[in-house]
Amino acid sequence: MTEHIMNRRIIRLCKTVAFITEFATNMLAPLLISMRAEYHIGVRQSGILLSCLFAGCLIGCICCSHLLVRFDKIRLLRTFIPLLGVSGLFVALSPAFFITAAMISLVGIFDRIVQITANALPTELSDRESASSINGVMAFNALGACCGLTFSGALVTFGFSWRAVYFLYFIAAMSAALLSARIPHQVQRQRQKPRNKELSVILRCSEFWLLFILMALYSGGESGISSWVVTYLVQEHSFTTFMSSAVSALIWIGVFAGRAACEKISRYIPAVRLELFLMPMAAASIIPVPFLSGKMIWLCAFLIGLSLSGIWTLAVSLVIDNSDFDNGNVLTASFICSCAGSSASTYIIGSIAEQLSMPAAIISDGSIFLIMLALFIFWLHFHKQNNAGTEKSIPLTSGPGMR
Repeated sequence: MTEHIMNRRIIRLCKTVAFITEFATNMLAPLLISMRAEYHIGVRQSGILLSCLFAGCLIGCICCSHLLVRFDKIRLLRTFIPLLGVSGLFVALSPAFFITAAMISLVGIFDRIVQITANALPTELSDRESASSINGVMAFNALGACCGLTFSGALVTFGFSWRAVYFLYFIAAMSAALLSARIPHQVQRQRQKPRNKELSVILRCSEFWLLFILMALYSGGESGISSWVVTYLVQEHSFTTFMSSAVSALIWIGVFAGRAACEKISRYIPAVRLELFLMPMAAASIIPVPFLSGKMIWLCAFLIGLSLSGIWTLAVSLVIDNSDFDNGNVLTASFICSCAGSSASTYIIGSIAEQLSMPAAIISDGSIFLIMLALFIFWLHFHKQNNAGTEKSIPLTSGPGMR
């Protein structure tokens, strides 16, 4: 089997895994009502399940940084995809609430290890095309998020148990494990330049602090609009819960379409130019939401998804392409920052909604992207000054594929 065919198999596996991991993260929220009814718990207690999931994701990020130093990425996928599936089966079979919470934490741990590895691996198969590789895989993260929300919600609506959803997820994950078993360990090709594999070194590198802050802000803005738009539409426009969830799912469809486009476009247009276009577009798409109604809300939701699509992935590619850091640990650091941003922003935006109004909260969310634009321009100026005339100078006139 030729290297080209094997690489295509690896990319196909990574896209499948990206879909499955984000599906797992997003399928829980629609299941909470069914779980509350079975375990006879309140809303606050059911929130423990979400907290356990995201706590597991954070632990998974930290574990992944150590695993990437010791094992190749193909081996990690072949090991942890089956574990992810089995953890989903344990959730389906768990007899009590706190056992369910513990098993959901395991899902979060294995999910994030697999997700980081699957997103990092394609960048090692293409020289200086990190933006294209990451967007190509993470497009399926967005598709998985959309399907996780709609699929689990639909099954519960039609009377299926939440346990059935996790059992079906177990089957899907084990199918992906069979795909990974067809790929031998030795096909993984490392990048030519040496990679510094210490996560602590990455986080201490002041040159990229602003980019990591941008990733945290982005995740906060993304989580804010995709989460609170449901409440906003129910309260302000009398949407049903199902219809408002469909609007949120439409945002993720836009993210999928945008990342699929960025996979192609970023080969010819530099990541910097795309960032300078997408950030103000995101602000211009989110801020007008409180002033729209009817079909314009649906159109705006899709535009929001398109504008959000490449911001995070392109920022990650800028760190990878302009440093000697290990790709997997760059993604680990990025996910850690994203977890922090999501946790903080959803609370802050919710507080704004409570103290002022829900429209004010939506406008505040859109304003995050204007702050990001200012910080990115400042980082770009700082980076160009420090690296003028060197190999690390960022080009603005040609994409990675044209160098």
